[in-house]
Amino acid sequence: MSEKSSGLLALEKIAGFVIPYSEEKLISMKPDNLELISNYAARTKQLDAILSILTKEFCATQCDWNSDEKGMYCGCCEAKFYDTSMIDELLILQRLEARNNGWEKGFAKGSECDYFSEEGCKLRIFKSPTCIGYVCKRIFKPFTSTPEGKNLVDNFYYSMMDVFAGRIDVRRAQVLKSLDKAIAYGSKLVIMKNTSGFLT
Repeated sequence: MSEKSSGLLALEKIAGFVIPYSEEKLISMKPDNLELISNYAARTKQLDAILSILTKEFCATQCDWNSDEKGMYCGCCEAKFYDTSMIDELLILQRLEARNNGWEKGFAKGSECDYFSEEGCKLRIFKSPTCIGYVCKRIFKPFTSTPEGKNLVDNFYYSMMDVFAGRIDVRRAQVLKSLDKAIAYGSKLVIMKNTSGFLT
């Protein structure tokens, strides 16, 4: 059994769970892929924290898009976007993360996505660019009452659209740059929300 590299141990720390030795594809991951995935995961973890503050309340209480017969709302999580533009190692990490978060395949209605549940998405860190990059502009209406707020929302929204269209590719780091922009603008929106008391 080969020892885990320091890079893989660092990825486990970001992910918050242990990667089993039985996942040979991850244990023997190429250094370039490991670096890309670690950089991607560190950024998506930050962006997920920002989105939790900016969007979760709205999505859980005000979104009425795509409700099923039981009144369960899957909103934008209507299809299998989790595997869009992903490399194999990230698909394995998604499964491990979801299991770590209490996922059981096929236990939620209302969405075709494997990782959608009654509590929302079981993925936090290893979402695809399509999933983490999608935001509904309705959420940001309270921020647009001032020119500064409208400009900030626009910048955040368009940086998120760049993430949404991104690809996980070791030859191109564009998705990482897009994530950096989204994190910068999103952090400013969090400050604005906290200081203005907006209810999104």
